[in-house]
Amino acid sequence: MRIASEGILTLNILFGCDRLDVDGFAWEFLNSEVTSSFVEACQQLFNQAENRFGVRDAAQKSSHLSGLIDRALLPLAHRYLHPQAFLVRSTLFDKPQDSNWAVPWHQDVTIEVAERHEIEGFGPWSVKEGVISVQPPASVLQKMLTLRLHLDPTDAENGALMVEPGSHLQGKLRINEIVTEEPVLCACQAGEILMMKPLLFHASNRSISDRPRRVLHLDFAYEGLPAPLEWRRAYSPSSR
Repeated sequence: MRIASEGILTLNILFGCDRLDVDGFAWEFLNSEVTSSFVEACQQLFNQAENRFGVRDAAQKSSHLSGLIDRALLPLAHRYLHPQAFLVRSTLFDKPQDSNWAVPWHQDVTIEVAERHEIEGFGPWSVKEGVISVQPPASVLQKMLTLRLHLDPTDAENGALMVEPGSHLQGKLRINEIVTEEPVLCACQAGEILMMKPLLFHASNRSISDRPRRVLHLDFAYEGLPAPLEWRRAYSPSSR
């Protein structure tokens, strides 16, 4: 681990999987052949997308990609989250040099649901592009895991993610309550998978590079929501 010029720690794959619960994030790897298959499947979706920044419901839009997720990434969710874990959200992100922005420090505190039902502890609500989202209680988010598969080498220049180790243990906070002390820059190579807790503080700077920063972002859960709420997407291999 070294100190980057901007004063944050730079990660060189020193946070092992046995530290996931403590640090709130850890790493896994795919081999080059499997990584290339993911890159091909995801780039096909980017080529078909209406914008260059992201693709919602990526797994549902490509049987090739969903098959790769089943074989290579779902087993990680079963291992590190729960044997009954299932995918609830799949999104592709990129940071093209000519049009991207910094993302301030935050937690991932919203989930997507099929319909709106007023239940204590769930809210506020929002709707974007017809998708209903809600902030659930922290207890729901604590039973989820995010996998971020990097499709390109990522560093400070092209907007690598920064995280605050252990910050997920503070629970669900308001944006103005988030304070970072020793942020870590998650520089990595293509095929490396950042596993992280949704409540982990994280951010990213604007890309100043002409290199892409494509990421496949997958959210997993292992329990249903309080009735009558339902996940908007909740599927495993057997449900496809």
